[in-house]
Amino acid sequence: LKGKAPNTSGIGATITLKSGEFHQKQTVIAGGRYLSGDQPLCVFAVPHPGSALSAEIKWPDGSFSDIQQVAPNTVYEVSQSGAEFRSREATNRTQSLFEDASGRLKAAHVENPHSDPAGSSVTAGLSELGPGVCVADVDGDGYDELFVGAGKGGKILGLKLAPEFQNKFATRLAWGGDSKLIRDTASILAYKPPSSGLALLVALSNYEDGLAVGSALNSVSSNSSRQVLAASTDSAGPVSMADIDGDGDLDLFVGGRVRRNDPFLSVNSALYVASNEGFAPAAGGEMFEGIGAVSASVFSDIDNDNDPDLILARQWNSPLVFINDNGRFIDQTDQWGLSGFHGLWNGVTTGDFNSDGRMDLLMTNA
Repeated sequence: LKGKAPNTSGIGATITLKSGEFHQKQTVIAGGRYLSGDQPLCVFAVPHPGSALSAEIKWPDGSFSDIQQVAPNTVYEVSQSGAEFRSREATNRTQSLFEDASGRLKAAHVENPHSDPAGSSVTAGLSELGPGVCVADVDGDGYDELFVGAGKGGKILGLKLAPEFQNKFATRLAWGGDSKLIRDTASILAYKPPSSGLALLVALSNYEDGLAVGSALNSVSSNSSRQVLAASTDSAGPVSMADIDGDGDLDLFVGGRVRRNDPFLSVNSALYVASNEGFAPAAGGEMFEGIGAVSASVFSDIDNDNDPDLILARQWNSPLVFINDNGRFIDQTDQWGLSGFHGLWNGVTTGDFNSDGRMDLLMTNA
């Protein structure tokens, strides 16, 4: 292979030798072999003398090169400069339920370039997950405003509908005062503190700096920001609220998204109950320690007993189902048949999708 600079060895390219329905594949890798990596050379065995052979090379950028009538005992030199991109027609087009209205925002998220601190391919992108978003009617006019998080050095963006309400965001709201964010935002959730109007709970990611100092969760109003929870070694991710103990106020779950030096297996999450002083650790909350990387969470009464249960999406593991038993949670993932569904789960929500009176799960998986 002759790849384009700087990847002149075609690292990441996949070569497929085809003989009828029998396909052989090799991928060029750097490292991972015994004490070495690959040369830009792949050798294949011909399955049958006289069989018709062809080869397909998929380059790392997604382009393709093809060789027809491949001959045995032959060396082929393939240059990426002649590769072409392929357009694939969808075989089953359906009418979309939604249209892309991103252009109405007239706003763009800016992410600071940052190499992955863990230096691992499995954690690539965790420092650039993008902002959390939420909608809430913060000014009480009957129309929701849209709030978008920001990267380190940015500000939370509030967008208000135009006065004529023509499905257009026209006004930018100052939110959080003049202070700039010292860390990337993760989740954003609207809530009402006991002594003020509607505010935003903003989770802050310390994955890039790895320091257990500063804030993991802030309460942000239009002109100020205050700490709700201090940072720990686990970077805060998804945030959900519900009245788990039936006392009339909203309690808090904070999912651990990643830990700098142990990004997946031992990440801690936490459950808090509301108090006059803020949020206090919930009784039985130790069961959420070490449950792994939580990417999404939702409270929902999935067992129809009039209290909120908790469902979590996790990376590199199965989802988790915690059933609420008088304010304490019991792990019933296995009983609900989800313990075998391991994957890169990214999101979870609930809804009665088949109108049978019970809440169903909708989950996303990479």
